[in-house]
Amino acid sequence: MILQIRPIFGTQIPLENGRQANESIRRKRNDRDHFWRIVQAMNKQKLGKIIISFVLIVGAIVSVAVDWNDTHLFNPDWHPHARFHDALMLALLCGVSAIGLWQLWRKSAEPELAIKIAALIIVAFWLPFFWITWLVPGTSLLATEGVSELVLHLGGLNIYPNVIIAGVLLTLTATGYFLTRLRAKDEE
Repeated sequence: MILQIRPIFGTQIPLENGRQANESIRRKRNDRDHFWRIVQAMNKQKLGKIIISFVLIVGAIVSVAVDWNDTHLFNPDWHPHARFHDALMLALLCGVSAIGLWQLWRKSAEPELAIKIAALIIVAFWLPFFWITWLVPGTSLLATEGVSELVLHLGGLNIYPNVIIAGVLLTLTATGYFLTRLRAKDEE
């Protein structure tokens, strides 16, 4: 009697009288190892997408929470046009964050491109915190006077709270992106 077994991957393996040949055992073990590599890679990609989603959501929420008060958006000392730009920036951030989330989780023929777009949205918003004050003279990372106690001073270097937040979010984004790339490399 010949018994036919269909492994998860590969072709049928004939068994004679319930005994497997060494070759079929080796193939079955390789198929199982390959299956678990795929499962682990899928989990890495999903974890990476979750981390990037977290950054998109938290970045938008924290930005609105920090700016939607009398130190920023409703500050009477700010010029009305400056408040307009702050409100516009918050609306744009929330909008592109929503687009990034949609890109990450929709069904796509190009999921790697969707991950890149979501990560680039984060980079485009948060990276300028590191260089915008050098690009535009007279700008400041502090919204109002009297909050300089929030600035850390390390070795003559001023480290602003919003730069710390930007650094954490960019690091999380890089971590999430790296995890999604592990799956792409495993599939090649």
